[in-house]
Amino acid sequence: MTDIFSAEKRSEIMSHIHGKDTSIELKVRKHLWHTGFRYRKNYKELPRATQCKVLLKR
Repeated sequence: MTDIFSAEKRSEIMSHIHGKDTSIELKVRKHLWHTGFRYRKNYKELPRATQCKVLLKR
């Protein structure tokens, strides 16, 4: 299957793709959870794309 985009266009498209659940993000979220903080990922009620919103501490 051939690519329908030029190399420049493909590079532009791929530059907008970012990693999710990287090892550092997982470590931070695991630490938050084990210390009693409860949170939501990708909280939609805040402006912009917030990665994590801490809701409460148990």
